[in-house]
Amino acid sequence: QAADDMARVMDALRIDRAKVLIRDSSTPAGLLFTCLHPDRIVAGVAVNPKWPASADRKLTVRLPTSMLGVLSKAFMENPHMIDLVAEILRRQTRSDLMEKVMRQSLTHIPCDVQALKTPGVMESLVRDAQAMFARSSAGFAAEHRAFVAGWEVPSNVGGERWTVAECGHVAMPDAQVIFGGLPNAQFRIIDDAGLLVYFTHPALIADLVANA
Repeated sequence: QAADDMARVMDALRIDRAKVLIRDSSTPAGLLFTCLHPDRIVAGVAVNPKWPASADRKLTVRLPTSMLGVLSKAFMENPHMIDLVAEILRRQTRSDLMEKVMRQSLTHIPCDVQALKTPGVMESLVRDAQAMFARSSAGFAAEHRAFVAGWEVPSNVGGERWTVAECGHVAMPDAQVIFGGLPNAQFRIIDDAGLLVYFTHPALIADLVANA
């Protein structure tokens, strides 16, 4: 459904072809979109992409000791709990609780801790999290059900070339092995960057897309 939604957005904006930027949990849907609509994809950039569940399951969680990492691992081991936990989370989206979760999850990434002190960053993250649960927990639950069910990097990804960027503080090993099948894939490490790379290195991300 998410892949179809992307196509509808492009149609509404009257965009025939575009470059694709995917990150973290949007990886499966983003890659599927390029498979379903290869004629509409110029090139792609993947930043801190989600690891497929078909790879070593220990590596599918980028920050396994963080609160969100622990939750992701719990979902893998107890998928029947996903819908219940998702609904509980939806009811606990007060701003102060969201801020606490953000700080705890990023506490081991110095550049991200510093980014949270920048005016507007925490507020933006909290608004995004609250918007995700604004009406329903269904999307969050569906996303995690897809992860635990297992997925693989498709062999027919669209786009003439791809750049896969791992951020130094959260980089996963063997990205070339996992994502080497993407068209004309190039790989790079973004030094002194973590999960909030879009706030700490916005110009660099813009350049990656522009040069893709």
